[in-house]
Amino acid sequence: MAELCEDIGRGRVSTKALEIQSNFLTWKQRGRERRSRLHREMELKKFGQNLDDEEAANNAASSVKAAEPSPTPAPETPAPNAETVVASPDNEDDEYAFANGLVQSSLNPRVRIGRNGEMVIDEQSLHVDQVVDDETANYTHVTESDHSKFINSGTYGRRFRGTRWSAEETELFYLALQQHGENYELISYMLPGRDRKACKSKFKAEDKKNAARINQCLNNRIPIDFASLSRVTGKDFSGPVPEISMPT
Repeated sequence: MAELCEDIGRGRVSTKALEIQSNFLTWKQRGRERRSRLHREMELKKFGQNLDDEEAANNAASSVKAAEPSPTPAPETPAPNAETVVASPDNEDDEYAFANGLVQSSLNPRVRIGRNGEMVIDEQSLHVDQVVDDETANYTHVTESDHSKFINSGTYGRRFRGTRWSAEETELFYLALQQHGENYELISYMLPGRDRKACKSKFKAEDKKNAARINQCLNNRIPIDFASLSRVTGKDFSGPVPEISMPT
């Protein structure tokens, strides 16, 4: 059966097939870039950093290197007889016109004055032109076809391929387990880039491989290190412990 699927090299390749293959390779390349970016974000979260801050620092460094030094002009000194005009805060031109920010809706019926002074509803205001009122100026035209969009039953699934746990992360997991116990939500706070589900799966895996150390961490609890927790989460836990009481 496999020989029937092989290309015998006769005829010419369809332009549609070439277009689909080219679009598929481009789609796979975008997927690799997106996954590498997500992996980079997870690695930076482990050290309390952000990917946007790193990109901004790299862009700033490259712009500083590319910029050429330009001579600074000398400050201009005003003439002794020159007059300085200071704008008054009560100037009407500087005030914000609130009426300009109001948008009049064309869907409301309008009323006009008739010949005899009576109020008559404008018949033209009762008709709505959908083509004129349709705000499509900021829309983006997207062309989708079977040649450029590759979707199957698992495209929009919530599956996420996790990364391997390093030795440093494993030691930090045991330290968090000794502090918080089996509260995986608090353990995930100590491990940036790991959610509650990943921490629970790690606990099950370590319980099978090293059950003695798991029992040691659970039996010998230590107080919570708020300094490291504040450094990792970026929140301030200093100050007195809040008192929680029932409302009276």
